Amino acid sequence: MKNFYRLIQGDCLKMLPTFDDESVDLIFTDPPYEAKTKKVIGDVEGIDWNVLSKELSRILKSDGSLLMFCPIVNLPKFIKIGEGVRPFRWQIIEYVCNRMQSISNFYLQYNPILWFSNHTIKPQKRVQDLFRTTIIPNAIHPAQKNLETCKFIVDNFSRVNGIFLDPLMGSGTVMEACQDLRRNCIGIEIDANNCESIRTRCFGRQFLDREVSYSFEVFGG
Repeated sequence: MKNFYRLIQGDCLKMLPTFDDESVDLIFTDPPYEAKTKKVIGDVEGIDWNVLSKELSRILKSDGSLLMFCPIVNLPKFIKIGEGVRPFRWQIIEYVCNRMQSISNFYLQYNPILWFSNHTIKPQKRVQDLFRTTIIPNAIHPAQKNLETCKFIVDNFSRVNGIFLDPLMGSGTVMEACQDLRRNCIGIEIDANNCESIRTRCFGRQFLDREVSYSFEVFGG
């Protein structure tokens, strides 16, 4: 089967209404986050999280899941946002062994990853809910996530050839993880510079075990 990787430069709130109902198997994202103010960037830049949740719920298959990274200071808000898509099921902890970032005199050494799905859905196999990783050297994005963490999620919460969506793609780590594990991926990213970095990082990769296709578009451009 030929895998596809589609990158869209644009506002996800304007792009998502063009998607068909129940057209993606899994949504995996890291919502924008302003570290200095401890706020979701949507509070500042005007993302309507209620509208976003409704759109994600509509396009996610009934047996699909939403997984998203969550800053610990916004845990209650992110759970509320996710429950607008599917019921909250569990959290996976990404323990970053050598990180010494500090907020309010607490050293932040872990990231919650929240899992939302219907209650009949289970991971593909038995998994631990603690995943150990290390800080990323030479990161290309201020909020770049660890590739091995993303591959852990992709491998355990989806099937081969499934369709992933990252509506707030950032640096493209989710797309690279999907490529490595034979999943399809659609990414939406509003920032042109980030889109260029994603294309440099992910587009043009070829694989011995399958054919792949790439597409890039500027929505509304």
